[in-house]
Amino acid sequence: MKLIFVGMLCFILSACVSGVADKSTDWSKLGERVAMRGDVLVNELAFNEQYAGADLTTASFLLFQTGFAKGLESFCKIDNAFKHGIKGGSYNGQCDHFPRGVEFKYEWNKAFKQFMFPEGPK
Repeated sequence: MKLIFVGMLCFILSACVSGVADKSTDWSKLGERVAMRGDVLVNELAFNEQYAGADLTTASFLLFQTGFAKGLESFCKIDNAFKHGIKGGSYNGQCDHFPRGVEFKYEWNKAFKQFMFPEGPK
């Protein structure tokens, strides 16, 4: 149980730190990186709150969305499912609408179980 709590705490803290952007932010590349981490796309209000300290323009969120879509295409490749799950990465259905979405979820789940129970079921 402690392992789960520590893992979730690290995940939450890393998400907070990685949300920092500055005035020279390439919003498209940031969106791509966020998707490649396995995160889900936030709505515009949450985006504006998360990056409130940055120099946001009306195009910032659109650029972020464009980059996110590109990153999600890369993230949702079957080869990434096991890698993401074995590291303890969460999956929230972000690949379900891709042609091999069901297979992605299956491979992620198989790996995530190995992450959670490295010794196997007892």
